[in-house]
Amino acid sequence: MKKNVIVLFLCFFSLMTFAQSTNTTLKLDYLPEYPSEIDGACCGYYLSQEDLKNDKLLIADDFFTAYMIINGKKEVLSIKQGSSKHEREFSNASYTLTITISEQTEQGYESLALKGTIKIQNTKGESKSFPFVGKCEW
Repeated sequence: MKKNVIVLFLCFFSLMTFAQSTNTTLKLDYLPEYPSEIDGACCGYYLSQEDLKNDKLLIADDFFTAYMIINGKKEVLSIKQGSSKHEREFSNASYTLTITISEQTEQGYESLALKGTIKIQNTKGESKSFPFVGKCEW
């Protein structure tokens, strides 16, 4: 009986350790500024309205290329064919980024406010999903 309890405990501990490790393999950081590669129309994505006010930019894109920092490294992802106005998918050799826009509001002549969900996935199948607020300007 004691052996079964110990084995069960060890299995549970191993699963918990694995679950925790998958959450730490996709550490996202803020971009210090809009990437210099972006010249013109672009969108910025933030974790909250507060981050938007304080310019804590998580992801930026120019409708063709997305920029973000994952695990301390700036990643450049290209748009995938078949992306639409409400769902854009970008990828590189290591990651796939899906931006799903659920709300879009005009904020003037050349500006949109956005809300939706972001999903980032690595080639191991590990992923993170979270809501965002954003803006596009041109």
